[in-house]
Amino acid sequence: MTSRSAVRSRSATSASRWAPRSSTTSITGPNALKIGVSHVRPHLPDLLAFVAETGFPAEEVTTLLADWDDAPAAYRAHTTKLVLHRAPLGVSA
Repeated sequence: MTSRSAVRSRSATSASRWAPRSSTTSITGPNALKIGVSHVRPHLPDLLAFVAETGFPAEEVTTLLADWDDAPAAYRAHTTKLVLHRAPLGVSA
């Protein structure tokens, strides 16, 4: 049986390992955290072909599908995979 202090110290160690880094810390390499807007349009034809050819159940990885107008509430849900939907804007190039 593990003592409470041993459990507490392991938990503290685990928590500190995942603690947020300061904004001045640089994380580089293959595990770098990159934050920004995804530009997926160039990849959509290949992705849709993959889904069509393999029968990949994309709906199983989406945990919340919400309307564009409900985006603020949907983001507050803190779900794993949020997909927002909106009607086309009707803007021509």
